[in-house]
Amino acid sequence: MRTRGSWLMLIVAVVLLFVAVSTGIGQKSNQTPQRWEYKIVVGNVDDAQLNEIGAAGWELSAIGSTNDRVPSYYFKRAK
Repeated sequence: MRTRGSWLMLIVAVVLLFVAVSTGIGQKSNQTPQRWEYKIVVGNVDDAQLNEIGAAGWELSAIGSTNDRVPSYYFKRAK
């Protein structure tokens, strides 16, 4: 006769096996990693320019500035 602890261990093992199989642990992925291209715009831009860049598929990732306070806009989009 098995003890309660043995049954609990068996249940846990079955659950872990199910999770491993359903999530594909240990299987190689055939997906290629996402590739990005980047664009930097230096200087002031207005809403119309931002909308035009966005319509071309670019997403604003960051805004920075140089020592002389000129803004730089960093965009990315999927290749």
